[in-house]
Amino acid sequence: IDGVQLMTVHKAKGLEFGVVIFPYAEKDIYKEIEPKAWYALNEEEEYPFSEFLINYNQQLQLYGGVQGVRISEERTHQLELDNFNILYVAFTRAIDQLYVLSEKPKDIQKEKSISKFNQFFKAYFSSINIWNDDQLIYEQGTFSSSEKQESNSNKRLQISPDYYSVFSEAQQLKIATGNALLWKNNLHLSVEEGKMFHSLMAKIKHHQDFDALKQTQPINREVKNKIELLLSHPKLTSLFDASVSQTIYTEKEICNAKGEIIIPDRINISANNEATIIDYKTGSKNSSHQLQINQYAEALSNMGYKIIHKYLVYISETHPELVNVN
Repeated sequence: IDGVQLMTVHKAKGLEFGVVIFPYAEKDIYKEIEPKAWYALNEEEEYPFSEFLINYNQQLQLYGGVQGVRISEERTHQLELDNFNILYVAFTRAIDQLYVLSEKPKDIQKEKSISKFNQFFKAYFSSINIWNDDQLIYEQGTFSSSEKQESNSNKRLQISPDYYSVFSEAQQLKIATGNALLWKNNLHLSVEEGKMFHSLMAKIKHHQDFDALKQTQPINREVKNKIELLLSHPKLTSLFDASVSQTIYTEKEICNAKGEIIIPDRINISANNEATIIDYKTGSKNSSHQLQINQYAEALSNMGYKIIHKYLVYISETHPELVNVN
């Protein structure tokens, strides 16, 4: 089918396309919308809490003391890390051709520092002596269609521009290789089906939501069967009933007492604040699953909800297995 798929960079993770167009590449990597930060109070002061949430801006570095400088440096480093991860994903989705569209970057010498993607592009082209202020189009690599020349499909042009983070402390980073996505085998298919299942269930609050999804997007037959079996389960079907008075949250972020963000797959809350938690599992059983759902329950209990059920739902080809965690 000749067509164009529109998606965010986050949604494109793990996917590949023959041709990718990356527009609006003049993003300011340090710009945030109404950012907040936790600021610790002086221990000598008597308050019923140890820290408070403040509006974050660069003035914190000037007037927030040592703590303000630390918060500012950590925030700057995190923004750099997050945005360069986004840029890496965007630049590695294309098999044959990548088109990057942006405004012409401002003169770097007139800026306080390089802060936008297109300024990094300009800095790179300047470093290899091909930047020209009057030139608007730049090309790198040699086009070779994977459809016409399959033998060349594994060739890539790798560019590793240098950049320096302003945050110099040692970082503890973990790299996930995503091995299952590297091979076209049953494990790969299982991972992809699991992603599709969770993505669809996040959009389904009631039975009719699934009916609408089937009309608007293609759904893998195996995934479709698994969802239909789940929705018809005798202990679960009422939780998807639109006629029942209940508030439903799917993949809702919750901040627990430790300041950690947790995301239960589904929460049903009745009119009298009784909560049922559902977590879907597309893999094998693991003892950590019960620990995880109990953490969800603890957070909701601390928020004043009474936990009625904690369901772990293990998805299989024949029927979902429901485990009611004590």
